[in-house]
Amino acid sequence: MKIYSLAFYRQFRILMINYRLFLFCLFIIILISVSCKFHSSDQWKGVTCPTPENLHNGYFVDNMYGWIISYGTGVLLQTQDGGINWDVQTQLDPIYFEDIVFLSRDKGWICGEYGSLLYTLDGGNTWLKKELADSSVAFYGMDFISEKTGILVGLNVKNRRPIIFLTEDSGESWRQKLDNLPLIGGLEHILFVNDHDWFIGGRGYILMTHDAGRNWQAGILSENAVIRGLFMQNKSEGWAVGHEGMIFKTMDGGLSWQKVENFTQNRLRNIYFITKKEGFICGDNNVEKGSLWYTLDGGKNWQSVLNDTPDLHRVFPSPDHLWIIGKSGHLMKLSYK
Repeated sequence: MKIYSLAFYRQFRILMINYRLFLFCLFIIILISVSCKFHSSDQWKGVTCPTPENLHNGYFVDNMYGWIISYGTGVLLQTQDGGINWDVQTQLDPIYFEDIVFLSRDKGWICGEYGSLLYTLDGGNTWLKKELADSSVAFYGMDFISEKTGILVGLNVKNRRPIIFLTEDSGESWRQKLDNLPLIGGLEHILFVNDHDWFIGGRGYILMTHDAGRNWQAGILSENAVIRGLFMQNKSEGWAVGHEGMIFKTMDGGLSWQKVENFTQNRLRNIYFITKKEGFICGDNNVEKGSLWYTLDGGKNWQSVLNDTPDLHRVFPSPDHLWIIGKSGHLMKLSYK
């Protein structure tokens, strides 16, 4: 009886060891599966684009309606089924339109070079010009924090000074915000953290306000830093990306920015985080191979993905997908729901 018990005990121990090993392997498989859920190359799905034009910027107003504007050719795309199908909606002037935003399925705005500020009241079928600035002004970015309150930024080409316009009546009227900041170069990417904390990327600095645009201050980066994309995790922690692979991070609401070690020398255009840990940066492959990178650890490490893609201009969200757009009609989506 004792011999039987000892043999049984040994078999039981072997069984438990194998069981624990099985659980450990299963855990590793699940961990790898979850980690790769959003980021493996085959998770990005190509979407048929009806034009070979370079795609520059896009915006979804809800889970069904979205628009994409081309760069330098004035082609406007629209989807009414969440991005399953895209169609050429209208042909605008062939200039460099920089940004697009919609307040509803009917009302939207597009801005660009030569003082171009256009608005639509019928969902993008027809566009009217808002006379706000002359051709010496280039508008690089615009966005709305609410239906009524919006901001429009750019560059006065003549004196190389940044410009800011604010509206509080849905764009019916705009007032120029003049500040005595000793800054040069244009303003581009606008980021609203909440009703009061706003950030704008500039040349060598990040402009910020913590009182809804009444007062502005600049967080100085480096003289040759051209910021093209911003993302804030909250009002304290955020990221800025730009030319020559430059990445900066702030932990104090933009008062100071620390340069992060470069993982590429390419021009970086945009940054977006799905969660606090999972994020993407897109850009050009103008120096070396690679135009899309991702992180799984909150930006401590970045890895290249989709190395065969052309220059990518934007990574932006819809309610159910993350979208990347770029040269030669490149259009892809990633499901994160």
